[in-house]
Amino acid sequence: MAIVLIRIDDRLIHGQVIEGWLKTVHADRILVVSDEVVGDKVESQLMGLAVPENIKLTIADVKKSVELINDGHDTKERILVLLPDIETASKMIELKAEIESLNLGGLHWSQGKTQYLKAVSLDEKEIEQLKEIKKRGIEIESRALPLDDRVDILKFIEEKKISHGATEKNKEN
Repeated sequence: MAIVLIRIDDRLIHGQVIEGWLKTVHADRILVVSDEVVGDKVESQLMGLAVPENIKLTIADVKKSVELINDGHDTKERILVLLPDIETASKMIELKAEIESLNLGGLHWSQGKTQYLKAVSLDEKEIEQLKEIKKRGIEIESRALPLDDRVDILKFIEEKKISHGATEKNKEN
């Protein structure tokens, strides 16, 4: 099994994934990693309706997903992995999932979060989780679609904080 993309996107399966990413990475299977969705038959069925007939869909909890990723090296299947949040990625890494790179897609704004990119809003806990993931040598990039420019989200956040701090300092003078 070849993992062609691991994407964190709170919408999981939607148009950007199916029309943009799936066609670009030429995946044979989508693996949705979600402890919540695996137990929700209605949501699982709805996801199945959104996936093209020629693409296999697997919905699994975190533990089972790690097993699938780590044990599936003997197949030629190309897998697109979808995670609903950074917490799920952290859990997978703690369970020793073989992850080289993460794509941050849609993490939408809610109370307590700061919007950094058009579709990426994070709170301080998520930023700390991303820093811990990066310390493990895992690449973290953000872009909505494959042809968009790659953004190093942690570098972007740091630059924004520095820039914001300079602006605040100028206001004081």
